[in-house]
Amino acid sequence: RSIVVAAPVASRSACESLAKTTDAVVCHEIAAFGSVGRYFDDFRQLSDAETLIALERCRGSGRSAI
Repeated sequence: RSIVVAAPVASRSACESLAKTTDAVVCHEIAAFGSVGRYFDDFRQLSDAETLIALERCRGSGRSAI
C-alpha cells in the first residue's frame, strides 16, 4: 500500500510538505498563488450534506466525486 496525494493545482511549498509524509505527490500545476479558488470556474463551498451526496454517488464507480 502507498499514499498518493493528487491535486489539480498547489503551491510548491504545499507539494514539498506533502512529499515528506506521503509516497507520492501528483500535481498538474505548481503555482505561486494566494488563492486556489482563482484556478477554478466554480469553487463554492459545499455543505457537509452536499459533500456526502457527491461521495455517495461515486462510491464504487471509480470516478471522481466532483
